[in-house]
Amino acid sequence: GSRFSSRKIGEGERKTFLTDGKRVVRDGGGIEPDVFVPAEKLSELEVALLDQNAFLDFAGTWAAEHPGRLDKGGAPVVDDALYKEFVSFVEGRGGAVRTRFDAALDDLSEAFKESKLAGLEGA
Repeated sequence: GSRFSSRKIGEGERKTFLTDGKRVVRDGGGIEPDVFVPAEKLSELEVALLDQNAFLDFAGTWAAEHPGRLDKGGAPVVDDALYKEFVSFVEGRGGAVRTRFDAALDDLSEAFKESKLAGLEGA
């Protein structure tokens, strides 16, 4: 068994408290955001880049190669030049960025080549 356990606490069981700054907080639900913002839907490319740690790997490499660039006092760091660096980084990693559809597309392409329809290409 687990040393730790939790259970869902019903809304009626939660207590409300005020912080010293008069902010309302409630117990029993962990940390809650002040404002709920719906998450943006990620594209297949973004999901693939996240799965392959491309953003994290690039950030680590870039920060090591550009010491001090992040200390801009809140000024935006990302610009067109940085985006181009990221694209070059991803392209230079070797191997294509694979999405969840690539395996199925590879299978479909192979099946097409093996079928009688392959001879109709360009006809």
